[in-house]
Amino acid sequence: MIAQEHIQLIRAKNAIFTLIIAFITSLFIFFGNLLFSPSISFIVSLVLIVAGMNTCVYLIKKTGIAALFYVLTAIFTFWINDISVGGGNKILTFFLAGLVFEIIFLFLKVKVHNIPLDMIIGTSISTASMVIITAFVLSKDLAWSFPLGLLNLVLLAFAVGLIASTVTFLIWHNVEHTKTIIWLESWLMSLGM
Repeated sequence: MIAQEHIQLIRAKNAIFTLIIAFITSLFIFFGNLLFSPSISFIVSLVLIVAGMNTCVYLIKKTGIAALFYVLTAIFTFWINDISVGGGNKILTFFLAGLVFEIIFLFLKVKVHNIPLDMIIGTSISTASMVIITAFVLSKDLAWSFPLGLLNLVLLAFAVGLIASTVTFLIWHNVEHTKTIIWLESWLMSLGM
């Protein structure tokens, strides 16, 4: 059985909310790119992307939101090489990483039935897949030439995704029953617009 509660039509207000979160995340990525060295900027970008994507998925609860968030963030940070790739390749990389998340998330939603676990594992693997996809988009030969370096980056991205997703869940767990969040969730899930 598919997780039917997640397979729903994405409405305009869901897309607009995702656009706003992606824009805010992109602003923080831009400032992080200005303030930090490239290696720290890479980690900060991953943390911000994970936090933004998880926030959208926790609030909207619809399949496709993560991929939409990733693509919008890639468009807003089109010219920033924070994940070592820019331009159209960045959009492709983020879109594929979003698809990886959606597939793993839905699979785990059906098999595991543990909300934090499916989100955390899906996010961690999706974040690690960004590095793999980026490496092969840039150069297949170069990716195969440095397998240990690529493995180190993949493990770093997985760890960053795991930690950032866990922290985002802990924050979400503390605020999900506040009036503002309940109102926002109900508005995003309502049938208008």
